Amino acid sequence: MEGEDETSMVEAALGLSPQIFINEVLNMVDDVRFQAFEYCLQEGAPAAVGAATATNKAEELERGVNAICNLVTDVLNKRMNNWEMYCLRKCLTVPEGFVAPEDDNSSSMVLHKDGNSDSELDAELNFLRKKLADVSTLLTKN
Repeated sequence: MEGEDETSMVEAALGLSPQIFINEVLNMVDDVRFQAFEYCLQEGAPAAVGAATATNKAEELERGVNAICNLVTDVLNKRMNNWEMYCLRKCLTVPEGFVAPEDDNSSSMVLHKDGNSDSELDAELNFLRKKLADVSTLLTKN
């Protein structure tokens, strides 16, 4: 239980939510599956068997597509459940001993450790802008 509490605290500190990510992916997969079979019913079947035949056999086509949809849904649900378990156990776990940073300014601390400050970066950026302007004026003259 302690490991789960630690993981939850780290996720909260970093603003992460693996379960929300997984739910979003599962919802996208469901949407794509639904849209694919809707397309089959509305556009694909008439094009495949001809519009006249499709209207005559609309019920038969709908039953067949729905049967295939149910089969695909069952297999997809099993596979996505396996994917979810794998993600939660292997990919989206916080390593043991991981400590979340105390503040959100860790990237600014790295810049200062490298010897770069905002004023130095601004000066370098201004220098590069001036060089670019000089090259542009040279090219327009020629």
